[in-house]
Amino acid sequence: MSWHKPSKRQRAEELGLITPLGRRPDFEQNIAEAGTPSRDLFDLLADRAAAKSGRDAELQSLQRAQREHAAAMEDARLEIGRLQAEVQRARVMGAAREEENSQRIALLEKRLETEARVGARSAAELAAAKASLEGKTAPGACRPADDAAQEELGRLRAELAAAAAEAEDARAAARELRAAQERAARAADARNEELELRLAGEARASRLLQEQLEGARAELAAAGEGRREAALRAERAEAEAARREAAPKDSDATRKADAVLISTLRERVAAAEQLAVQVPALRESAREAVFARERLTAAEERCERLEALLASADEAAVEGVAALRTLRRWESELTEVGSSAGPEAVIALVRRQQDEALRGAERVAAAAAEAEAARAAAGRAEDRAALSEAEAARLTAALEERRRDAARAERRVALLLRERSGLQAVLSSYDEEYLGGARGEAGIAPQQARLAELEATVEGLHAHVADLEAELERRGAGGGGDVGGKDDVSHAASARQLAEAQARADAAEALAERLRAEGEALAARAEALQARVARGDFDPATTRVLHLRLNPEAELAREARDARVER
Repeated sequence: MSWHKPSKRQRAEELGLITPLGRRPDFEQNIAEAGTPSRDLFDLLADRAAAKSGRDAELQSLQRAQREHAAAMEDARLEIGRLQAEVQRARVMGAAREEENSQRIALLEKRLETEARVGARSAAELAAAKASLEGKTAPGACRPADDAAQEELGRLRAELAAAAAEAEDARAAARELRAAQERAARAADARNEELELRLAGEARASRLLQEQLEGARAELAAAGEGRREAALRAERAEAEAARREAAPKDSDATRKADAVLISTLRERVAAAEQLAVQVPALRESAREAVFARERLTAAEERCERLEALLASADEAAVEGVAALRTLRRWESELTEVGSSAGPEAVIALVRRQQDEALRGAERVAAAAAEAEAARAAAGRAEDRAALSEAEAARLTAALEERRRDAARAERRVALLLRERSGLQAVLSSYDEEYLGGARGEAGIAPQQARLAELEATVEGLHAHVADLEAELERRGAGGGGDVGGKDDVSHAASARQLAEAQARADAAEALAERLRAEGEALAARAEALQARVARGDFDPATTRVLHLRLNPEAELAREARDARVER
């Protein structure tokens, strides 16, 4: 016997939802009027499904465009934030550089003015000294001595002229440097103005980008609202389609509404695409901001070069001061020569000055040697201080390690004590019954003695750790003054104390291990006794079982309860 599944049309005809075309009285009239048979429910459902799939495709396309637009807007927002931060940092750095350059330029101008006044005064004093020297020179000595004095005087005058020329050159260099500084300052001002204009432009561009971002957010919100409206309309359309499946009607109006909805969605997608087109412009603005930052870096480099010029000017000013001091010294020496008795005094004065120069060079060399020795001693002291600090750090680490070992040993002792107490509580009743009071006391007394010994060891270890901490505090309060032999003695004492602490900690650990082994033995004994209890090998009248893993009475009660539940 064969069976085939009826089609949907047949089931609809059987249920009376549709009427076959041959049975409809107006079939021939409809054919005569329309030329083709009218569309039935299945055609309408197929059209509706096609329209729904088209709307779903449009909605998916809109959602995809919305996600892309949201990602582009997020990238633009992050780029705008970064550019704003860069612009603000560049503005702050430019202001700081400008203020520093202004202060340096003002200080250099004051120094140049001071050096110019000092140079003018020195030149006047030098001219006066030359005039007084020429007026006070006494003739009438012997000819060779006079010639030697004249030669020495000519040499001194040549040196004075050279010093004056050097001073004039220094003043000219200072004037040129001042002019260069003024030009650099004007260039820096112009560059700063240009950077400020550029920063203002970047700020305007940032504001425009912010406005565009706000507009894009508004468009995105509108697109989201449109998407929600489209979803609501799709839900309403699905409800309408479900309703029409039960009672088919003409769907021309619905199709028109769907067409309007799809056209609206397409317009919004086009608007979102236009917003996405603006993303390259935002990226171009970001690149311009990067270029502005590079130009700001170049301006900072120019400011650094200007600072180098200012440093050169400071060195030139120092050299000018040294030249002026040399001029004053030669003036004083010429004054002494002018007041002397004759050319022999000039020669003696020159020789005396040479001897003083040699002695000064020797003193400078000795001072340099002393400074080098002092630097070497300071280096050795720093090395010793570094070694002391390293040793103190090592001792501190060792002390911390011993403290942790003591804490671990203390925790192990506490655990073993708790375990021993539990085992003794379990075994006390069995000891009273099977072993007797004397034997139980004899077994417990050595354990209590070992426990007391272990506690005393731990207390001694804690006291030793406290002594080490006090020693470290004393060494820390002592500072870096005792860098020599005291550090070695304290280090040796600390090392010995640490060795003793290590030995005591090892002894405590060994004792804890022995106590743990005894605890394991007690646990094995407890298991053996529990096995006896499980077998019922005890006197219930004199023995009470406490804290057992398998309580026979509890097991019997549980079995009885399970039996009642099963019945």
